[in-house]
Amino acid sequence: MADKPQNISLTAREFLYLGLDLTNKTVKSESLARDRFMAHYGTEPIVVAVMWEMLIDDGWTKKKRGCKPKHLLFALKFKKSYDAEMITALALGVDEKTYRKLAHRFKKDSHQKALMVVDGVDFEIKEPLSLGFSSAWFSHKFKGPGVRYELATCVNTGDIVWFHGPFPCGSHPDLKIFRLGLKKHLLQGEKVWGDKGYQGDMTIITKYTAKSPEHLREINRARARHETVNGRFKRFKAMSNVFRHSLKKHGLIYSSVAVVLQIEQICGYGPFECTSKHNSALEEEV
Repeated sequence: MADKPQNISLTAREFLYLGLDLTNKTVKSESLARDRFMAHYGTEPIVVAVMWEMLIDDGWTKKKRGCKPKHLLFALKFKKSYDAEMITALALGVDEKTYRKLAHRFKKDSHQKALMVVDGVDFEIKEPLSLGFSSAWFSHKFKGPGVRYELATCVNTGDIVWFHGPFPCGSHPDLKIFRLGLKKHLLQGEKVWGDKGYQGDMTIITKYTAKSPEHLREINRARARHETVNGRFKRFKAMSNVFRHSLKKHGLIYSSVAVVLQIEQICGYGPFECTSKHNSALEEEV
C-alpha cells in the first residue's frame, strides 16, 4: 500500500498491510498476516495504530518533517529483531545510514505514582571498555557485564507506572536503585510490594511481612503478573540479546519498549487480571 502523509491516521488493518509490504510478505489469511506482523514488529497492528495516533495528537509528527508511518515500523523492527543493521536495512529496502537514523526516532517516557509492585531486571551488554574494566558491571545472572532497570507496575491493573535505569548491575542492587529514585516519589505512608532483595526498607512489603496466607497469595499473584510484564521486554531481541550499542541507546530502547507494552495494556493485550482484595493490607502496614 502507498505510504500515507505524516499527519493522517491509519487503521490497524492499514498498518498490518503496510508492515507486510515493507517486508515483502503477502499472505491470504488475516490471522497468518497478524502472526507475521507480530514476528517482525513485536506487537499487534492495533497497538501500532494507537501509537501513531498518539504521536499525531502530541504534535510530534509535525515537529519531525518527513516522518511517516513506516518510520514507526522501522523503529519497532529494530527493537524486535536487533539484527546487524545492514541485514535489517536490506530486509526493509533502505540503505544502512538511513535505517540507523530512522530506527531511533521514537523515544518516550512513562511515569506516574501508584500502589505498585517493584522489581529489578538485568540485561546483558558488552563490556563498556571506554569506561574501563570494572566489576561494577558484573551481573550474577549472566556471569558477565549487564545493566539493571527498576520496573514498577500497578497492583490492580498491571499498568507500567515507573521505570528507572540503566544502572551497572554489580554496584547497584535493587534496594539501592529503589532508594535513589522511586522511594523519593512515594506519598507519605505509601508502600510498594517487592521481593527479598528489598528487605530492610520499611516502605517495602515482602512475602515475609504478609498479614495472612490470603494476603500472601495476592502478593504472589501480583508479582507473577509483574514478572509477565518483565518477560515481555525480552520479546524484543534488542532487550534479550547482548546489546552492542551505547548505554544511552539502551536506555532509550528500554523506554520505548515500555511504551509499546503499556499501549498493549491499554488495548487489552496486558497480563492476566489481578484485582486485589487486599489493598487495605497496604494501609494496615502503615
